[in-house]
Amino acid sequence: MIKNKSSGSLSSLEERKKNLVDAKELQHVRLMVEKPVFSRLDVLPFAFIYAVWINLHIFGLFDANLRPPFWISQLSGLVLVCMHALVYLFTIWSVDVRCIVRYNNVSSIDDATQVKVVPHKFVGSKEVVPLECKKVDNKAQYSFSFRKLRFLWSDESCVFSKLKYPTKKTFAEYRKSSGHSSDMSVTLAKEKWGPNKFEVPIPSFKELMQEQLLAPFFCFQVFCVALWAIDEYWYYSLMTLFMLVTFESTVVHQRQRNLSQVRALQQPPSPVMVYRGGKWSEIPGDQLVPGDVVSVARPKDGESSVIQADMLLLGGTCIVDEAVLTGESTPQWKNPIGEAKGDEIDASEVSAKEILSMKRHKIHVVFGGTKLMQATEDKDAHIKTPNGGCLAVVLRTGFGTAQGRLMRTILYSTERVSANNMETFIFILFLLMWAIAASVYVLKHGLADPDRDRFKLVLNCIMILTSVVPPELPMELTIAVNASLVALARKKVFCTEPFRIPSAGKITTCCFDKTGTLTSDHMVMEGVSGSSESHQEMKSTIESLPAIVPLILSCCQSLVKVDDDVVGDPVEVAALKTTKWKSNGDVVTSGNGRQVAHVLHRFHFSSSLKRMSTVVKVEEKDTRKTNYFVLMKGAPETIQQHLESVPEYYDRCYKRYASEGARVLALAYKPMPSDLTTSSLRHVPRDEAESNLIFAGFAIFRSPLKSQSEPALRMLKASQHQLIMITGDTPLTACHTAAQVHIVSRQAMILHAHGPVAQWVWKSPDESLEEKFTADISSAMMLAENYDLCISGDGLLKMVNEGEDMLSLYIPLTQVFARVTPDQKELIVKVLRDQDLSVLMCGDGTNDVGALKGSDVGVALLTPAEKKRKPNDPKPVGKGTMMLEDMRRRGVPVTPFHQRMAKMMDDMAADAHEPPLVQPGDASMAAPFTAKEASVMPCLDIIRQGRCTLVTTMQMFKILGLLSLSTAYSLSVLYLDGIKLGDMQATLAGVLTAGMFFFISNGKPLENICRDRPHPKIFSLYMFTSLMGQFFIHMTFLMHMQTTAHAIMSPEDRQEPGGDFKPNLVNTVCFLTNFAIQTMTFAVNYVGKPWTTSLSDNTMFALSVRWSVAMYVILSLDVFDGLNGWFSLVPLPRELKIKAIVLGAGAALACRFIENATRNAFPCPIPPEKGGKIHSNYRKSKA
Repeated sequence: MIKNKSSGSLSSLEERKKNLVDAKELQHVRLMVEKPVFSRLDVLPFAFIYAVWINLHIFGLFDANLRPPFWISQLSGLVLVCMHALVYLFTIWSVDVRCIVRYNNVSSIDDATQVKVVPHKFVGSKEVVPLECKKVDNKAQYSFSFRKLRFLWSDESCVFSKLKYPTKKTFAEYRKSSGHSSDMSVTLAKEKWGPNKFEVPIPSFKELMQEQLLAPFFCFQVFCVALWAIDEYWYYSLMTLFMLVTFESTVVHQRQRNLSQVRALQQPPSPVMVYRGGKWSEIPGDQLVPGDVVSVARPKDGESSVIQADMLLLGGTCIVDEAVLTGESTPQWKNPIGEAKGDEIDASEVSAKEILSMKRHKIHVVFGGTKLMQATEDKDAHIKTPNGGCLAVVLRTGFGTAQGRLMRTILYSTERVSANNMETFIFILFLLMWAIAASVYVLKHGLADPDRDRFKLVLNCIMILTSVVPPELPMELTIAVNASLVALARKKVFCTEPFRIPSAGKITTCCFDKTGTLTSDHMVMEGVSGSSESHQEMKSTIESLPAIVPLILSCCQSLVKVDDDVVGDPVEVAALKTTKWKSNGDVVTSGNGRQVAHVLHRFHFSSSLKRMSTVVKVEEKDTRKTNYFVLMKGAPETIQQHLESVPEYYDRCYKRYASEGARVLALAYKPMPSDLTTSSLRHVPRDEAESNLIFAGFAIFRSPLKSQSEPALRMLKASQHQLIMITGDTPLTACHTAAQVHIVSRQAMILHAHGPVAQWVWKSPDESLEEKFTADISSAMMLAENYDLCISGDGLLKMVNEGEDMLSLYIPLTQVFARVTPDQKELIVKVLRDQDLSVLMCGDGTNDVGALKGSDVGVALLTPAEKKRKPNDPKPVGKGTMMLEDMRRRGVPVTPFHQRMAKMMDDMAADAHEPPLVQPGDASMAAPFTAKEASVMPCLDIIRQGRCTLVTTMQMFKILGLLSLSTAYSLSVLYLDGIKLGDMQATLAGVLTAGMFFFISNGKPLENICRDRPHPKIFSLYMFTSLMGQFFIHMTFLMHMQTTAHAIMSPEDRQEPGGDFKPNLVNTVCFLTNFAIQTMTFAVNYVGKPWTTSLSDNTMFALSVRWSVAMYVILSLDVFDGLNGWFSLVPLPRELKIKAIVLGAGAALACRFIENATRNAFPCPIPPEKGGKIHSNYRKSKA
């Protein structure tokens, strides 16, 4: 085994050396040097080709034998310029191409000037960054920066690694911290780690605009515009170009504004007391460097302050609000790592040789960006703070902090919402096959005509090929995602990863935490049971309880007093309120003042240990006696292992209340010898203090359901979403609560995994039913059909040891997971996703972060803080209201018209379709979605909006596909027949398309979430059948109208292929027919109900459809002579007018019938109630 492990380590080391990087964010890097300009592949080859082309063209002027036909010179020159431009543009679009064209790979770090960075998936895109070199101790130190992270080269290991902060020292080293001793030490630290700032450079409008104009789709759009211009469509080309440039300008303006706001997010650096050179001094927070020893204190005005960097507490305790990072609304107690003597109330239990872990020891770390609510100094600390603050050492600064991670997430979450990229590519390939066939047809017949202009023939073939990639696509998808972001922001839901919004439309499984998510944070203590012989009876009054019980409830806690309010864990707050004791830091006094308890030492609660304990000194005022106790509370099954003797009714008693949905805490205590000193009591090891305890009873708490939990989950259940509860509470409590919110709807069965697998059994909560556990899929499916299953964390651990197959089988079939750790929550979500389930996870606290990050859609509930409004604060007003106030100030009469206008201005400002900037405080690091709401209702909003976005995206692809097929036909068959659109005709069609695409994205999600799912994929039987059926109707309609017009029109009115445009009957008929096809394509393929508002309710889109139909009828019937002339249309004969109206209506009805029929015939499959892929495979095998 040792040999294999060593071999694996060597292999890993070799792989790192090969990749030249040792960082989880990066896959590999490559060292490069820039080529000389004239040897670059976008310069040298083209210089030679240009010379050859010019020579051929010039010599052709003097020698007729060498002179190629003019159209070939013209076309070859155009192709050459396009090829050169394309190579240049590919060096901008593709990092790989840029490296091939402009750089040479080198093996030595000394020869390199650039670094090619290839990150892992979802971390970012490839980049070429400059290699920096500076002298440190007369040695060259090489580094590069990637997405605000710095990577340093190591001569020993020959790899780059992420800049390391001093976060991996032993606690003994930290305890000796005394700050930087000299200015030189501070200067070196600044050079290494940089300033404690979030430096966000804001490019100029010109730079950003250049970046937008060189984007692939924009260049493709400009190329299409150029082709139309060459074909003499000047109005259409200029209109399209103006629209594109205007849109890109607004995008650039928005990007600039967002970058400015991101820069403004960092609050001005607050003054911080820092210990440098053996004395205290005040410096701005942005001057802090790792290794600084600082005083963490609240400002003199009493307001909460923002922590300036990630710090490790050395002395004193503090209370911080970490909602911005974790979504946890309860303030967190931070205690110090302890001095060498370890004589503090909250001194850490870690050994001096243990190495700091930011994750495991986060109770000792205050994170940058969090709010300091209270700080208590340690008067015995080895360095006394000057302002009564906590003593701390700075660990990380700038973008290396936890707040820096959030800032980087906001800065670089630029992925666009789109359909599956591979599907999009295949869809375009499918359209391209049609276009290639049409181009070949045109080229073959065009070349057969000796009089046809060869240049325009080739030009037309290129236009056919480009028509299948709709240039409007990125613009429309941007509009769709912006509309979704705005809609969610109005509901106080903020998104840092917009590309996940369509994923919300595919959700099949919804997982929920229990406490704080489905149930209220505010606990109510019902009483204590099992504290005496009459264990069946619960005592709800403190007077009727043994004296030790209120002592445990009031003193075994981590509550703190902030601004005269006691804050902390809701269970502990409820217990203290019930006992009527008063807590003032580490001194707790009974309600009658006769007992005063001093907390000497705390062993803090841990989710892995499931218990906490305190060592207390109790002074009796009446008898003047002093007693010492160890007090403990925790999960009943955990406390049971620490009792000296376990009452026979122990399990029966706590399970009774747990099965009724109560949260049960076991209470225990142990008297300590009175001859021990305070110092010796503080040094008692935890294992010794928590052994041989005496049972004192069970404290019974209730956390009432939030009012919106049941209605929200009822709606999700009715819409065929699999509901799962993942909680740290007991199985009995979890099953009871799950039954109240429709997660459990059958008889619950809890897995008892004791001993080998053969002895595992499923039992009902009251243990009246029992089923044998088997790992067979048939037995598991039958069990899941008859019962709702519950698995505990211990059961999951046993399953992990048995193998992945057992996990993959039972996790998708289970409704309740209880007593699970944060890592197990993440595992559950991962297994569900592996079963092809689309998972939403909703939680509210630190324990849920892994699962929230690992799900398809993670929703962190961040309870909004109530803002205290100052009396003199100005009320926010809109522009319209400001206009009215200005008029009244100037004495101008305000009429009802002015009031209506002002209201309209305010509403327009509120409805502006701009993607809202997500800010710290709105979003948390816990999840891609953050809801500033205390209930799970935002999950429904996200699913609704996700479905709406998904439907909009799919219908856009379908409409663009139909329009591309029609355009390819119009540019091929009709072109060969001499039929060509006029400039104003093309402009009208372009305006109509752009307007309708804009309005189609205004569809709003419906309130009701139905069982039916929108089609999540472009390639489905429904999409293909509907698209081809409608295309057949369109072509039949167009070809029939074209043939009829040909038969009526006189031969002398025919237009010659390749000639200048002139109005005639066939052109008029084909334009009107294409106009009708365009309108019916939008109207028919607008999906609407049951996911989004119907066509009639989408006011602007419905209006545009009605106006388009009216325009078609007016132009067909030639109602206004001047209007038809403006669009270069000739009057239609009477029979054609009737046909145009009747057949247009018939084609629209036929397309509507095909769309409805295919939608009903091929609906999107509804996922099973539970099981996912396992259920589907089982059903197929049975069939």
